[in-house]
Amino acid sequence: MLKDIYHLLTKAHITHCLENKKKVVVAAVVVVVVVVVVVVVVEVVVVVVVVVVVVVAMLFPRSRKSAHYS
Repeated sequence: MLKDIYHLLTKAHITHCLENKKKVVVAAVVVVVVVVVVVVVVEVVVVVVVVVVVVVAMLFPRSRKSAHYS
């Protein structure tokens, strides 16, 4: 009888621990995904800004920017 109760308690404890681990894993995955998305967005924005600056410099060669970059 006591063994059964102990077995049930340990089983419940193990499943509880597994559930907590799942929550931690899910939270970690969400954090990683958010960080990756932010990094990608920042990189895309930087690339777009650089491209725009280069295009503007090429279109307007007399501007100060192109003189500065060349």
